[in-house]
Amino acid sequence: MDLSFETILTGLDHPEGVVWGPDGRVYAGGEAGQVYAGTSGGEPETIASTGGFIYGIALDAAGNAASPRMERRCWSSSRGAGP
Repeated sequence: MDLSFETILTGLDHPEGVVWGPDGRVYAGGEAGQVYAGTSGGEPETIASTGGFIYGIALDAAGNAASPRMERRCWSSSRGAGP
């Protein structure tokens, strides 16, 4: 099987938990708690910060986000990450 990869977003701080959102944008968490969003070929936008390293992002169909945070042993959440 041949696989090919393409760069979607650049300039992110150690991206983790990359996920496609219901709005067609790509979301990723950064090492310092940043939550990035962007489209292929576009500039990433920092849309939120959790204040600490996040280990993934989950989005629902309405664009609500959740992310686990190890240092606080909790989930951070945000309403309406999408459009």
